[in-house]
Amino acid sequence: MRQTLISLTVLFFLTSVFFSCKDEPDPVVKTTLKITVKNQQSQAIDSAEVLLFANGEDWSNKRNALFPAKFTDNNGEVSYVDIDTTEYWINVEKGNLNNWFTTTKTNGAIPANKVTELTIIIK
Repeated sequence: MRQTLISLTVLFFLTSVFFSCKDEPDPVVKTTLKITVKNQQSQAIDSAEVLLFANGEDWSNKRNALFPAKFTDNNGEVSYVDIDTTEYWINVEKGNLNNWFTTTKTNGAIPANKVTELTIIIK
């Protein structure tokens, strides 16, 4: 009888542990493009205007931006969350500084359900 009681106690404990361990699904990361804007001295640039375009022609003519303009925060960062997995052309300007001669696009489609980080130097 004592062995039966111990066996039932162990069985109850193991069952409790098993059912209390829930497999939580991994949180879904939305497709995100995070852009950090810096100057040639690697200092973050705040309040820089960032625009995304679908192609080089729209980028060069600054027309048909895919989203309203966003402005970088104090860390020089701006994020576009829950966006399409495509290639983006990026225009960044602040005063007379821009990225016209540096990084201008994502070099291919950004991956789904990941955060793609890109640093852009403006000069």
